[in-house]
Amino acid sequence: MPLVTSSFATLAADLKAAPAGPVFVLFSSTEQDGKKWCPGCIEIEPDVQRVFENGEHYALAVYLDWTDFDEGQWPQEAWALIGVPTVYRIDTPGAKPTSWLMQGQSAFGPALDAFVASPEAYEAFLEPKVPDYVDAATRWQWAHEDWQLSEDQAQARKKLKEVRDAVAAEQKKAREAARGAALEGEKAEEVKPVEGEKAEEIKPPAVCTGTTCVA
Repeated sequence: MPLVTSSFATLAADLKAAPAGPVFVLFSSTEQDGKKWCPGCIEIEPDVQRVFENGEHYALAVYLDWTDFDEGQWPQEAWALIGVPTVYRIDTPGAKPTSWLMQGQSAFGPALDAFVASPEAYEAFLEPKVPDYVDAATRWQWAHEDWQLSEDQAQARKKLKEVRDAVAAEQKKAREAARGAALEGEKAEEVKPVEGEKAEEIKPPAVCTGTTCVA
């Protein structure tokens, strides 16, 4: 059956309405000028089409673009989503994903075939191919830890930017105040009379009698 287009806004309702059996959720990229912006999403497209478009597996597809980033992070903690493309498997309606597959973990085509077959088949496929293999529960925990770490870093960057913006604004305000004060001083100097000038202007003329002049 074909991929069913979903979104973050409708995903919960779409999962609830999904038929019984495992449901797969693909997070991929939108298209820009007729081409996906994510190279990995382009690379896995043939396998996604092969498995989901013409297969027996029910899958929802959520297409994301750059505006779905929030300070460099995908805005969905529940999925611990840190990049695309990623495929999740949900075996029980309303439950957390049983496992997930990211492009780049191994050869995607064979990995996807094992992934949709069963969680056990995927673990059996993965274990001999991953030197630092750990079970799905541990990977899920680590994924959430990685997501939280990235989110904390994003929030720290946001707070640091706010502090720096405030410092820059305060310094700009001080510079403008200093320039304003300097301009006012220049204007005052322009209109200030020269010392003694006024007194000389109103000084009465000298009165001279004979050879003596009296001011």
